[in-house]
Amino acid sequence: VLNKKHVIDNPYLIQGAICIYEAGRMNDTEMLAAKYRELYKKMEKKHPILTSSEDIIYVVLLAMTDKDVDTIFNEIEDCYEYLKKDAKLKVGNNELQGLGEILALKDGNIREKCDKVVDLYNTILAHGVKWGKEYNEFGSLGTLIDINADNDVLVNEIVEVSDYLKSCKGFGGWSLDTKQRQMFSAMLVGDSYSENGSLMGSSAVNSTVAM
Repeated sequence: VLNKKHVIDNPYLIQGAICIYEAGRMNDTEMLAAKYRELYKKMEKKHPILTSSEDIIYVVLLAMTDKDVDTIFNEIEDCYEYLKKDAKLKVGNNELQGLGEILALKDGNIREKCDKVVDLYNTILAHGVKWGKEYNEFGSLGTLIDINADNDVLVNEIVEVSDYLKSCKGFGGWSLDTKQRQMFSAMLVGDSYSENGSLMGSSAVNSTVAM
């Protein structure tokens, strides 16, 4: 159903279908697919260069929220413009759009959510950690903003987990670079807080970031 308007199969559409299934929304597939296509079309029209297959799964996840298409689109755009022009983050435009998609999955004021990411990112830099600025590496910070922990504590835990993973098979320097390993570390740390309900992301969000 998701693939109806596409010429070829796409692995991101397959992951999107998995997300719908895992959320128990199979009966809503037609509606979600229509909402997904409407939102993706608006994004593609506004940012034809930035919007690509990488955005598909986030758009599917956003289609499963209670927000209407215009609200979602406006939140992503507001985040993009705010971080680019006001916060002046030295991050690529594609990364800013991806972060906006993750933050739009949450309720609350979009600019307040952006400020939390900026604060966390500045704490990371203050600790001397060179955080990845690629699409999902930077966007993964958006999954951590609701954790009930001091940013310094959070960053120390991420670094500690990253150091541990470096010694594990499949996570060493020959398999992953430091920035990718830090991204996985951030997701693991975030998951450790999820029992208290303080983590925004579901397994769907984390698997999307990892992909």
